[in-house]
Amino acid sequence: MSQTIVNVKNLQGQTVQWSMNLNLTDRWGELIDEVPAFERDPQFLERLRAQMVEEESFIVRKKTAFGVMIEYEFTSTCSDGSAALNRLTYEGVCDLLLANLRKRAEEFPQVHFAIGDPDHCYKGRPTVWAFIPDQALDDAQRAELLNMIKSL
Repeated sequence: MSQTIVNVKNLQGQTVQWSMNLNLTDRWGELIDEVPAFERDPQFLERLRAQMVEEESFIVRKKTAFGVMIEYEFTSTCSDGSAALNRLTYEGVCDLLLANLRKRAEEFPQVHFAIGDPDHCYKGRPTVWAFIPDQALDDAQRAELLNMIKSL
C-alpha cells in the first residue's frame, strides 16, 4: 500500500509532511479499500473500529502506525462564504485553532495534532486532525479529546 504525502500545519503553524493512508474506512468503520493487515488479522480491524469516535473519525495509517484519526471541520469565509459561523478567513480560523490547540495538546501527549491539508478536507474547510495511535487512549480519553476539539 503506497502512502500519500499530505501537507499539514503542525502546532507551530509550520507546513510539514505526513505520510499517510487516509480514510481506510468511512466514518462508520466500513473498509473503503483492501488492507492486507486487516485481511490477515480481522480482529485488528475490529479493535480499531472499537476505537472510532462518533462519526468524526476514520481508520488511517500514519507512516507505519495504524490508528484512528479524528477529523473535525470548522467553517471560514473562504470555504463557506456568508454561511460561515464566523467572519474569519481560512488562515484566520487556522491561526485561532492552532493557538487554542497549543494550549490543550499537552493533555493528550500520545496524539499527533495538525490542521489538515485543505485538498483532503471537505470543501477545503479548516480541519483539525488528531491521529491517535492504536490503543493510545481509552474510550473516555477519546471522548474527552473530541469534546476538547469541538470546543476550540
